[in-house]
Amino acid sequence: MNQKNPQKNKKSLNNQKEDSSTSNQKKITYRKSKVPKHEETSSGSDEEIINEKKHKLLTMDMFLNEYMVNIITKTSDYTFICKYCARNDGSEGEENEENGIEMFGENLFNHLKTKRHHNNTPDDELDELEELLKKIDEFRSSKGQGKKKKVLQNPDEKSFLEFIALTVSLRLSYSQISKLGSFLKDFAQSGRLNFFKNHFFDEEVISKVVKDCFRPVLVNKIYDDISKTPFSLSLDTSTVCTESICALRVRYLKEKIDNQKKVPVKYIENKLLGIKTMGESSDSQALLAIVEGKVLKNDDISQNFVGITHDNASCFTGSNTGLIVLLRDKLKKEFYDLPDPCHGLNLALQHALETLPDQVMDFVNDIHTYFSYPQRKVKFKNLQQENNQQGKLLLKYGHTRWLSLAQCLQRLIDLWGPLINYMINLLLINKNKKKPTKLKVSNHH
Repeated sequence: MNQKNPQKNKKSLNNQKEDSSTSNQKKITYRKSKVPKHEETSSGSDEEIINEKKHKLLTMDMFLNEYMVNIITKTSDYTFICKYCARNDGSEGEENEENGIEMFGENLFNHLKTKRHHNNTPDDELDELEELLKKIDEFRSSKGQGKKKKVLQNPDEKSFLEFIALTVSLRLSYSQISKLGSFLKDFAQSGRLNFFKNHFFDEEVISKVVKDCFRPVLVNKIYDDISKTPFSLSLDTSTVCTESICALRVRYLKEKIDNQKKVPVKYIENKLLGIKTMGESSDSQALLAIVEGKVLKNDDISQNFVGITHDNASCFTGSNTGLIVLLRDKLKKEFYDLPDPCHGLNLALQHALETLPDQVMDFVNDIHTYFSYPQRKVKFKNLQQENNQQGKLLLKYGHTRWLSLAQCLQRLIDLWGPLINYMINLLLINKNKKKPTKLKVSNHH
């Protein structure tokens, strides 16, 4: 190709050299060895500092023997030209510092180990090149061992590794570790770490700080918000460790400035207002006392109360003494009442399931119990893949996850054919009649 179009290649080569030279001028300003230090400008010094962080400084200890000094020409503190690879196309000619292809210092050793440099090296110098490559390996090895020793002997590095090890062992995410590290670094730089010596960090102290210091501030902020804007209330009761508790959550619209568009936008604030133990009674009167004590603190908040959602327990929905009736009598106003639709659907589904024979649900539970072992799941999945199928698994039915039964039954129907094949293979193995064979998947359900 070079012989057919020598003029074109020469023009292309010159263009490449021009682009390389222009690029170097734009991106990096080198401190040439020929320029005295007293002639450098202050801006040049700034660029030199930036360059030093980005590229490796070429030092004399990197020139490992006389042969390397003869073939490598240092063109700046950060760049060099190879005697035999100064031309991009490898053509012969005199070395030219101004027009040759410059490379960065961090690529010095890598370049000498390339196939291109080996091919460009004269045959009578290959032995010297081989000796140089061995010295490069020894140099890199000694530098690497020195760094390892330095890390082990540096107490700051050891403390840093201990901190990272602790946070990772606590299962903190990388983002959380980064934020925690930045927070502590800011405290260290401003000399505010003495509290580590003067305070205790046991669980009881931390609990009291959160309860007596942070909680009042956060709760008062929520009260301030719902006293100024309409809100809805969500209630639910549960039994935890034989104790009945009630959780209260409020939702309301709040405004913030969009950082990109620089305009105010509204979003839904969803805040847990409190958790209250029910004590001896969990009837509607007890719930009313909790709502009044935890939510309806003043007239402004009561006026902004616009809706409530809850499950279908009688203490909420009772037509005469339910919480909703008592709240309407207390507030003398109407508000939107939304019984939990998911809970309502679950109740309807439970009543519908009572009409089915017990054997149906027993089968569903038994088949999921059988495939609860990881080894069986893998075998079932592999059997499907052997028959060019996707390899899905059953979806376990959770009695407390109300709407999971529909998905569970649908997946069971979809996998009916592979389930039959799995059981047939299992019978053949158990009876030792013959080795398991690939069976065609049945399509009937």
